[in-house]
Amino acid sequence: PTTILSVSTILLLFALKALKSVYGGKYSWVACLPEVLVVVILCTALSLIFDFATTYGIRCVGSLTYGFQPFQFPSLDSTVVNHLAPSALSVVVLGFVQSQ
Repeated sequence: PTTILSVSTILLLFALKALKSVYGGKYSWVACLPEVLVVVILCTALSLIFDFATTYGIRCVGSLTYGFQPFQFPSLDSTVVNHLAPSALSVVVLGFVQSQ
Protein backbone atom coordinates (compact mmCIF):
# COMPACT_ATOMS: atom_id res chain seq x y z
CA PRO A 1 0.00 0.00 0.00
CA THR A 2 2.82 2.44 0.78
CA THR A 3 4.42 1.89 -2.62
CA ILE A 4 1.10 2.36 -4.39
CA LEU A 5 0.49 5.61 -2.52
CA SER A 6 4.02 6.85 -3.23
CA VAL A 7 3.92 6.05 -6.95
CA SER A 8 0.44 7.51 -7.38
CA THR A 9 1.53 10.68 -5.56
CA ILE A 10 4.52 11.09 -7.89
CA LEU A 11 2.32 10.44 -10.93
CA LEU A 12 -0.17 13.03 -9.66
CA LEU A 13 2.66 15.56 -9.33
CA PHE A 14 3.72 14.90 -12.93
CA ALA A 15 0.11 15.13 -14.12
CA LEU A 16 -0.43 18.45 -12.38
CA LYS A 17 2.80 19.79 -13.84
CA ALA A 18 1.67 18.70 -17.32
CA LEU A 19 -1.72 20.34 -16.80
CA LYS A 20 0.04 23.55 -15.80
CA SER A 21 2.05 23.53 -19.02
CA VAL A 22 -1.02 22.83 -21.17
CA TYR A 23 -3.59 25.09 -19.49
CA GLY A 24 -1.26 27.65 -17.87
CA GLY A 25 -1.49 30.05 -20.81
CA LYS A 26 -5.25 29.73 -21.15
CA TYR A 27 -6.15 30.05 -17.47
CA SER A 28 -3.93 32.30 -15.39
CA TRP A 29 -4.93 30.69 -12.10
CA VAL A 30 -3.64 27.32 -13.31
CA ALA A 31 -0.18 28.77 -13.87
CA CYS A 32 -0.08 29.98 -10.25
CA LEU A 33 -1.25 26.64 -8.83
CA PRO A 34 1.36 25.14 -6.45
CA GLU A 35 1.13 21.47 -7.40
CA VAL A 36 3.16 20.23 -4.43
CA LEU A 37 0.85 22.02 -1.99
CA VAL A 38 -2.20 20.60 -3.78
CA VAL A 39 -0.82 17.06 -3.50
CA VAL A 40 0.07 17.50 0.19
CA ILE A 41 -3.40 18.82 1.02
CA LEU A 42 -5.04 16.05 -1.03
CA CYS A 43 -2.98 13.29 0.62
CA THR A 44 -3.65 14.74 4.07
CA ALA A 45 -7.38 14.81 3.41
CA LEU A 46 -7.35 11.26 2.02
CA SER A 47 -5.38 10.09 5.04
CA LEU A 48 -7.98 11.56 7.36
CA ILE A 49 -10.92 10.20 5.38
CA PHE A 50 -9.63 6.66 4.78
CA ASP A 51 -7.50 6.37 7.95
CA PHE A 52 -4.38 5.08 6.19
CA ALA A 53 -2.65 4.03 9.42
CA THR A 54 -5.24 1.50 10.62
CA THR A 55 -7.01 0.56 7.39
CA TYR A 56 -4.03 0.03 5.09
CA GLY A 57 -1.09 -0.11 7.50
CA ILE A 58 0.55 3.00 6.06
CA ARG A 59 2.53 4.64 8.84
CA CYS A 60 1.82 8.33 9.34
CA VAL A 61 3.74 11.00 11.21
CA GLY A 62 1.39 10.98 14.19
CA SER A 63 1.11 13.74 16.73
CA LEU A 64 3.55 16.63 16.61
CA THR A 65 4.74 18.73 19.50
CA TYR A 66 3.63 22.33 19.51
CA GLY A 67 5.68 25.40 20.29
CA PHE A 68 9.40 25.93 20.33
CA GLN A 69 11.77 23.40 21.77
CA PRO A 70 14.29 24.69 24.32
CA PHE A 71 17.57 25.80 22.80
CA GLN A 72 20.49 23.46 23.28
CA PHE A 73 23.79 22.88 21.57
CA PRO A 74 24.11 19.59 19.71
CA SER A 75 26.45 16.99 21.08
CA LEU A 76 29.54 16.73 18.92
CA ASP A 77 31.21 13.52 19.93
CA SER A 78 33.61 11.74 17.61
CA THR A 79 31.02 9.28 16.24
CA VAL A 80 28.71 12.08 15.13
CA VAL A 81 31.56 14.04 13.55
CA ASN A 82 32.89 10.93 11.78
CA HIS A 83 29.40 10.16 10.49
CA LEU A 84 28.71 13.70 9.21
CA ALA A 85 32.17 14.63 7.90
CA PRO A 86 31.97 12.88 4.48
CA SER A 87 28.58 14.40 3.70
CA ALA A 88 29.68 17.85 4.85
CA LEU A 89 32.82 17.61 2.74
CA SER A 90 30.74 16.61 -0.29
CA VAL A 91 28.47 19.63 0.19
CA VAL A 92 31.50 21.93 0.50
CA VAL A 93 33.10 20.54 -2.68
CA LEU A 94 29.82 20.73 -4.60
CA GLY A 95 29.25 24.32 -3.48
CA PHE A 96 32.76 25.28 -4.46
CA VAL A 97 32.49 23.63 -7.89
CA GLN A 98 29.11 25.25 -8.62
CA SER A 99 30.39 28.69 -7.65
CA GLN A 100 33.18 28.57 -10.25
